[in-house]
Amino acid sequence: MKKKNSIENIKADYRLLVDIQMGKYLRSVGRSEFISDTEAQYVISIIIAAYNDVIASNHERLDNSDLEDKTAWFNSVEIDI
Repeated sequence: MKKKNSIENIKADYRLLVDIQMGKYLRSVGRSEFISDTEAQYVISIIIAAYNDVIASNHERLDNSDLEDKTAWFNSVEIDI
């Protein structure tokens, strides 16, 4: 049996939040891609901080959410970029 908090699951959750939030950011600025590596690094660093502050500490919710629930949750997170 696979542990719910395995490193693979943690990485998948992390990637899901980054993908969702990058998409939200790019839509908010009316673009489909970053204009520079610097912009991308800046935005991703803010998203990572939000993951660490808002998501990672909520182990119980992560462990008991399926992909659909996580997607809705991660979409609901408002990050000021």
